[in-house]
Amino acid sequence: MIFFKKTIKAALVAAFFVSCSTDSREFVSTPSGAAVVDSSIAFHGGLLYENVDLSFGFRGKEYKAKRQEGNYTYSNTYRDGLGLHERILSNAGFIQKLNGELIELSKKDSTARSASVNSVVYFALLPGLLNTPAAQKEYLGKEEIEDESYHKVRVTFTKEGGGEDFDDVFLYWFSVEDYSMDYLAYSYLEDQGGTRFRKAFDRRSVNGLVFQDYYNLRGPSPDSLEFISDLFKKGKLDTLSLIEVDRLSVSGL
Repeated sequence: MIFFKKTIKAALVAAFFVSCSTDSREFVSTPSGAAVVDSSIAFHGGLLYENVDLSFGFRGKEYKAKRQEGNYTYSNTYRDGLGLHERILSNAGFIQKLNGELIELSKKDSTARSASVNSVVYFALLPGLLNTPAAQKEYLGKEEIEDESYHKVRVTFTKEGGGEDFDDVFLYWFSVEDYSMDYLAYSYLEDQGGTRFRKAFDRRSVNGLVFQDYYNLRGPSPDSLEFISDLFKKGKLDTLSLIEVDRLSVSGL
């Protein structure tokens, strides 16, 4: 991988460590999962994630995301033989339009399509959206992958606020050197379940917000997540697809 490197300020490094004693002189150099994520968010864009207007292309469709002071609007537009389709997800809920007119959806279709829009935006903006109240972060220690050292963090979600797939489990590997998020993996239960492992490439900064693409590798059953990085290091995961975003445009709010 060819990655650009970015210096993290000493204040962030200091904030990375936590003390577990009432005696402020006692220093324990074990990071928390939340502190690791905070440092990685700072590397990838920091406060820009909370107040941003952006657009990008993914697999031939156009996505837009506007986030401001806790409010958000995510949209996906594309054309086919029927005309212009728009899918819009916001704090107010989900709607779909065809050629500018609202269309009725079953609850099942509405849930599936809103989840699809949210998933694409969510992954494009990682790790910036890992600080939602529903996210629970657990530090799992350090691990070596491809001759680099990483902080490994497990993220799960509470049922309340965790979305339709709140029971999915995620693993993230953040560089010890600069807190970049270089690998991630997750397990899912729908459609008989499975696991995925992603390796970042083509990292670039657009107006201060960092984006990256991924090699998307297929893992075995959901209960294999705990050792999926070992499978990757042994070359036992097959590349399923590439996750690439293009036509990036970013402006702050």
